[in-house]
Order: sequence, then structure tokens, then C-alpha cells
Amino acid sequence: MPTSFIQGKEALIAIDSQHYELVKVPIMPKESNVYEDINFLELRENMLLGKGNATFSGYQKIEVSQLIGSESAKKQEEMLAQLLQKGNAQFALKSHKIRNLAYKDSLTKIEYDYEIADYAKKTNHSIYLNLHLDKKYQNAFFNLSERLLDKEHEYKFVEKNTTYLQIPEGYQVNYLPPNQKFAQEFFGFELNYLQEKGRIILQKTFYLDTLLVKKADFESWNKMIDLLNESYLESVVLRRKG
Repeated sequence: MPTSFIQGKEALIAIDSQHYELVKVPIMPKESNVYEDINFLELRENMLLGKGNATFSGYQKIEVSQLIGSESAKKQEEMLAQLLQKGNAQFALKSHKIRNLAYKDSLTKIEYDYEIADYAKKTNHSIYLNLHLDKKYQNAFFNLSERLLDKEHEYKFVEKNTTYLQIPEGYQVNYLPPNQKFAQEFFGFELNYLQEKGRIILQKTFYLDTLLVKKADFESWNKMIDLLNESYLESVVLRRKG
């Protein structure tokens, strides 16, 4: 895998001591750089308990390795709490285990447990819960009047978030938000809600398939962020049975 900043550029490769070949450095496909975060949630009174499993590949793996690889255990835990933060300011990382951080040919995996206090909203008969624990990109707008240049990115990528919520005993699903999708050649996202086997599932995928978001696409990008933010406002509603 080439260094991210030389993707798509020309480079000289030594054939022997006197001969070189000019080649174009390949651009790694977005499927090579994947961040995936799977979370299992359980609601106990006003406390949301979560178990997460995050995996990183390609340049995503390199970034997380550079972020925490050389830190002390205490500093590493602090940085992981920021990296994995969800819900609100009361997110508390309770434990974590890191696998394959130093092995370049293996996915880096982080298994972690956490709590979020006072996250769900309760009434006498209903529970309102926003399953978008990570509202990434909610402020990622382009200022159309001020930004004059295209936006460069180090690499293409895919980000996947899957959240499983166990439906509390004595409750049933009263409302599931609508699915949402935005698809453009170079960027987009998809959100899908499912209900099965006593739980609600939210699947979210966000992708960037270019190293350069052109100014001509800024308006389309902003429409995507608007649509994403509309979905971020939606909550699942559970209602007490009977």
C-alpha cells in the first residue's frame, strides 16, 4: 500500500543503478480503507449499556495506529474514549481490548464496553431513543460563498455503523424512523432500520470515492449533509404493552 499522499501521482522506480521507470502510483479503492463499528445496546433504567466492536483496515488502520500506538496505557485510554465517544458528554468507556495494532497485514480490532447515562427519554408509557450515537459529519458543510478551492482528501474510504438495540421487556416498537439514502458518484450514505427477534437494528454506511471533491460538487455535498442531519434527529419510539 503506497503512502496516502502520493496516490495518483507519478513516481520513479529504480530498475537498476542506471535505469528508472516513471509510473503512476495507484489509488487504493475505498473498499481497502474501511472503518466498521458494531454496537449492541441494552437499556437499564436511564442507563444505556453498550458493547462495541470496531475494526480498521488500510489507511484507517494506519491512522488509528499512529494515534494510539506509541502512547502509555493511561493516555491510550483517554484517546480511545475520544475516538469511540458516543451519545452525549456522559459517555464512559468502561473497558477495552486492542488487537493487531502492530500487525500491518491484519485488521486492527477494538472491543470495548461503555455506559451512557440519561440518554433515553422516558414518559409514563413510552421510551424515545435516538440510535445515532455517532453523528459524524453533521457539521461537514462547505461554505459556498467563501471556499474557492476543491477539497482534497488523503484517501477514499467506507465507514459502516451497525447498532443493535434490545427491546426492553414489556415494550413494543411504536415507531421506526424512515430509511434514507443519498447516492452520488463520489460520495453518499445509506440508513436502514430493521426489526427482528426482539431487537431494532440500524445500519449506516457512508462512503467517499474520490480524493478530490470538486467545487462544482459542493452544493450536492451540502444537500447530502442536510439529509443526513434530518435522519440524525429521528428517534425510535417504544411503547409499554397493554
